[in-house]
Amino acid sequence: MPKPSHCLIATTLLLAPSVRAETLLCHLTYGGETRTLQAQPVTSPYAVPVRAVGSHFLFRMMFQNEPPLRPC
Repeated sequence: MPKPSHCLIATTLLLAPSVRAETLLCHLTYGGETRTLQAQPVTSPYAVPVRAVGSHFLFRMMFQNEPPLRPC
């Protein structure tokens, strides 16, 4: 017979809402090197830092999953 604690854990896992992490992956190839960059959702694109790729290229990857707010 299963222990009550095991039944509680199993019930909690079955009833828990599914959580999905939103992540954007980008495969960037520059100068013969390929990297995988990752971005999480942001509310403002202005807070996202740039990344140096090679010596002459700056890359800013933004993932905004909500539409921008429009002024009234």
